[in-house]
Amino acid sequence: MNCACPCTGSRRTSHPVAYVPEEVETWNATFVDGSFVELPHTAQHVKALTRLIGGGGYRSATDQLETL
Repeated sequence: MNCACPCTGSRRTSHPVAYVPEEVETWNATFVDGSFVELPHTAQHVKALTRLIGGGGYRSATDQLETL
């Protein structure tokens, strides 16, 4: 997974930020599975998003959620 704006963290903290490539499923297992133990339905949504973003299929941000 790659951040669409890799300099954001660095600018906000004034510290260098290093991005390390990681497989989406490894990231999901490490971060999503442990964080959403009691919310399996939500975990499935987050995993779907990480797969979509990690695969480059979710490139643009919109205000649709805010509008809803």
